[in-house]
Amino acid sequence: MSESKTLVDLLASPLGIIGVIVLVLITGILGATKSRRAILVIMAALIWTSSLSRPSYMEGFSLAQPLEQINTLGRSLTLAGLMTLLWPSLTASKGWRRRIVFTPMVLYLVFQIGFSSQYFLIDDVKRGIVAPVVFLLMFVVFGIGLSRILQDSGDLNNVLKMLAGVAFLMVAGTIYQLWVDRSMIMEQGRLFGLTGNPQALAIYCGALVLPVVAAVQRLRHQRLWYLLALLLTGFLVVFLLWSGSRTGVLMTLTGLGLMFRHQLGRLLETTILVAVMVMFAWQVTDFGESSAVIQERFGRSVLVNTREGTWSGMLRVFAEHPAFGSANAPLGTESSYLGALARFGVVGTAPLFISMTLVLMALVKLNKKRSRLGEHAILVDLVIAGFFSLAIGAVFEGFLISTLTPTLYMVYIYMAITAYLVDQQERLGGEFPLRRLRLQKCIEDDLSSV
Repeated sequence: MSESKTLVDLLASPLGIIGVIVLVLITGILGATKSRRAILVIMAALIWTSSLSRPSYMEGFSLAQPLEQINTLGRSLTLAGLMTLLWPSLTASKGWRRRIVFTPMVLYLVFQIGFSSQYFLIDDVKRGIVAPVVFLLMFVVFGIGLSRILQDSGDLNNVLKMLAGVAFLMVAGTIYQLWVDRSMIMEQGRLFGLTGNPQALAIYCGALVLPVVAAVQRLRHQRLWYLLALLLTGFLVVFLLWSGSRTGVLMTLTGLGLMFRHQLGRLLETTILVAVMVMFAWQVTDFGESSAVIQERFGRSVLVNTREGTWSGMLRVFAEHPAFGSANAPLGTESSYLGALARFGVVGTAPLFISMTLVLMALVKLNKKRSRLGEHAILVDLVIAGFFSLAIGAVFEGFLISTLTPTLYMVYIYMAITAYLVDQQERLGGEFPLRRLRLQKCIEDDLSSV
């Protein structure tokens, strides 16, 4: 049964009608109370549901309840969450913030809208209509809404807790299914969890492990969250290795190296603590049966390029249609950049590369004056590590041109945090009052000349 048919049947049932009423009430309550924590809780839930998928090649696939029903309605639940947060995101207070709409966010949205319009060229009208709506909702909720939520240090900590919550849902759901029937979430010794694909699981683990490790650093005084973040890091590392994904491991190692480039002592301490948690997670999940497969993936096969044929095909299409690409080209599930160039050409991909350039410029600015931000310095390291980690992962995976995945939310979350840090840096550095003094001096000079 398709997800759309299941959704229609659910909405027509008494439970579905009650669910719609509850969503409307939640939207109204959030809009009235403007509870930032409640908004972040719903964000965590919808990021997790966006990670859920079913392996198309696996006959008789069925998860334990209630995971089966949640997995079947994953995308529908994600859209419901986005629509629930739409009004609260638009009405949240701007506060002292200057950069609510970060320019790279707008350019990335333009890129997303642009490539989704090509679905019409291949007669995929349904995706051509749905994709732009999803991207606009994502932009409003995670671009504008999250930027409005970020007002102080507590809000930043709550965002890290939110991402730890996403990791908790992913880890808890996977462990539950492992205990019930692990054969449903494994393929030839490789774990794919509730994502339907080992590569997808690895990318999501690689994207989440960095903010969870940042939570370990920022939430040391909150013992419960500190211990939870450490435990989650151990499970994410085990799942990452169990997936057998070289891309996920490369993303994680790159990100951690960049995050701790100024704190080698902290890196050693964190590594020891996480190693203890990894050994615990190893025992809990009974990883041992897949050891031979994983050793093969990271041993003799570690340098084998399994994407050479696909990359050559995308390069050939781009060479033939460099300006606007070809709508009939493969979507590029094994490289975001080559897939975008092959399908949309230089013109269609330009907003993406301009957005990445502007993000890089903002990161360079933050890194130069990192010490001014005090306790927020670790977040500067996080966004630098996070963006570079995702950028490297995008070389090998097509998540930048996907529709509903946790990695897309991570792009917007990192952009929102970057915008906050730039605002805070200017605020602490005295650039705001300096500009006011210059304006006042200009006015005084004009008045004296009259």
